[in-house]
Amino acid sequence: MVLLVSGTLALADQDAKRVIDTYIAAVGGEEAVKSVTSSFVRMETEVQGMTLNITAKADVKNERLYQGTEMAGNIVQKTIVNDGKARIEAMGQVQELDAETMGNIVTQTYLFPELFYEDFGFEVKYVGKEKLDGKDVEVLEVSTSAGSFKEYYSVESGLKLLTSGDVVGETAFSEYKSIGNGLIYPHSLSIKNPMLPMTMEMKVIELKLNVTFEDADFN
Repeated sequence: MVLLVSGTLALADQDAKRVIDTYIAAVGGEEAVKSVTSSFVRMETEVQGMTLNITAKADVKNERLYQGTEMAGNIVQKTIVNDGKARIEAMGQVQELDAETMGNIVTQTYLFPELFYEDFGFEVKYVGKEKLDGKDVEVLEVSTSAGSFKEYYSVESGLKLLTSGDVVGETAFSEYKSIGNGLIYPHSLSIKNPMLPMTMEMKVIELKLNVTFEDADFN
């Protein structure tokens, strides 16, 4: 459960709490983060000369999520969370996901899930300070039912620069830009994963906050 003390997240590890609080303040503040109840994000990347479009529709209040990957006008994969169920569709195959997996995916409905880590049942520990590409960073270890990963936050700006772990792979975040409501969000993501043949450079092309969705958006 999320505990609030003077308007900030109360984590058991006080150094982890400080890093998360600093990050939330850096992206726009707790009030602005909590004001985001839904979002639409469209990203693009190139793979072997082909453009991939990734679309994410997220409805926090109703725990609904649609993530679709499109190539050459065709949907090659989509993940859907709706009506208390979750599934992945790819290559004509449908995989129903168990409740635990669905619970982890639901966290992706939040643009800034860090504020709600304890609410998700995640354990967050402070690892210490390190250097990342010559920059001073503070490192957190986040443990979930699916595994653990590390997050690297800039000492200078407070912003998250990298997420890395065996389960999630490695994602570097940069080009934080205004998205409205006083918030900023990374518009460049560099993704490395054992399942990918090369590093995937993704760009946020479009991002809308507090979108009104129809039921058909999550099919």
